Amino acid sequence: MVQQSSKITVGQGQLLIASPFLNDRNFRKSVVLLAEHGPEGSLGFIINHKTSLTLGQVLEGVANDWPIFYGGPVGHDSLFYVHTLGTALQGARHVVGNIWWGGSFDDLKRLLLENRVPPDALKLFAGYSGWGKGQLLDELEENAWIVHPARGLNVLDDEPEELWRSLIQKTPGYALWYNMPEAPYLN
Repeated sequence: MVQQSSKITVGQGQLLIASPFLNDRNFRKSVVLLAEHGPEGSLGFIINHKTSLTLGQVLEGVANDWPIFYGGPVGHDSLFYVHTLGTALQGARHVVGNIWWGGSFDDLKRLLLENRVPPDALKLFAGYSGWGKGQLLDELEENAWIVHPARGLNVLDDEPEELWRSLIQKTPGYALWYNMPEAPYLN
């Protein structure tokens, strides 16, 4: 569902780029893939902040070093995933294009153990980002987020360190902030 704040349209499958003015340390220089959005709230995953964890460290029997990303401040002790496996994971939810989220963890684990998941088909997250009813629209009104389409962008890229800067540089009115220091108030 797409909702319109006075002048901002936001919907499932879009990216939320943290404004340079957003002071919440959980979201500093974050890019969030909005996996669900509706009248009751929104759910997404920060796609550009890696943790020090790997899949092999948290899933017994799976020997790989795929990174786990910090998905957000909610439920950070749980594993979430975005993928291109579609309905191969029973219960997966379509986000946009060929991107899906969630689905049967047993199905995912079986496919991983059978080495049937290519690295570019899966992104794992510790936690998620969530907004209650009207909360995201309020934050958009406060210019905390910049809405950007996800289409044409590889949201499963596992080396997204420059993603925030790249998107900010391309956003009208924000290019000046491309080289913003971590703590501009200290200058």
